[in-house]
Amino acid sequence: MKIQKQLNRHDPKNGIYGDCHRTAIACVLNMDAVDVPHFMDGLHNEPGDSAHEAAEQWLNERGIATITMAFDGKTPLSDILSTVANVNTRSRPVYILGGESCNGVNHSVVCCDGEIVCDPSIDNSGIIGPCDDGFYWLTFFGVLTATAKPLVTNDRPDPELDRTLSAVNDALNQPGE
Repeated sequence: MKIQKQLNRHDPKNGIYGDCHRTAIACVLNMDAVDVPHFMDGLHNEPGDSAHEAAEQWLNERGIATITMAFDGKTPLSDILSTVANVNTRSRPVYILGGESCNGVNHSVVCCDGEIVCDPSIDNSGIIGPCDDGFYWLTFFGVLTATAKPLVTNDRPDPELDRTLSAVNDALNQPGE
């Protein structure tokens, strides 16, 4: 992991969009922020072309897939951080957390072991709440070849499963007493 600060402070009134997210990606991938495109710079305004799609495409071209999870904003941040840490004690994932900074804008930081380990903002604005959509967003990175394989399904009938599902369905459809 390469700890660093973002190159652009968020100032949309002057046409400058903060690059905390690209810096967080660079931190996790042990790269310099300047070597990761600035996906949030307003260049991706065509219909169907979002900054997140552009980031995903850039990562996919490098064999990396994103694995994203959303947590309801009512969940205490400390619970989210400790849950990820406690269920991943062996792998100790480094991941990106999106939420609202103390500057009142959506922000990305890097987390590991139940804590924020890198705040790319110039003023260390941190995360004080969920993003403006009401969720905390966690982004993990995986190997694209592992996630791009077609799912293997078992198309053979399973009489036992069919009987179980039928019994559950019958029980749910019993008239109330």
